[in-house]
Amino acid sequence: MEDRKAPKPVSAQKRNFVRVDVLLPVSFNVVNEQSQRLRRNAPNLGCSVNLSSGGMLLATDRELPTGTRLLLTFPLFEGEAEVWTDALVLVSQRQQEGALKKFLCHLSFDSPDKDTQDKIMKFIFEKQRSLRRQGIA
Repeated sequence: MEDRKAPKPVSAQKRNFVRVDVLLPVSFNVVNEQSQRLRRNAPNLGCSVNLSSGGMLLATDRELPTGTRLLLTFPLFEGEAEVWTDALVLVSQRQQEGALKKFLCHLSFDSPDKDTQDKIMKFIFEKQRSLRRQGIA
């Protein structure tokens, strides 16, 4: 008789945090720049491509070199205050579409507080639940 072991389950995501595709408006200040840190100029704008409690993929028209520190704000739930968190640019990739330049920046949230992480996780779980109900995920 052959001894068969059940195969080990394989995670669909090979990341530390569950990630969901979501487009959210994002405002950010570059902490490395004194004028941005002191909020003397308007914040930069972009949008999330995906989100996890550990970071996000940000699309923006501004080049952000690896190692750049950001202060991000973005909405999660209608009627609630925006989330504020520090982030670090891990990788920045240039995307060219005709005359338009865009950058995809892989961000890691820099020590978000527990309340912020909880809000993001709640948002992700609710988004996943909604997608499952629609038969998308």
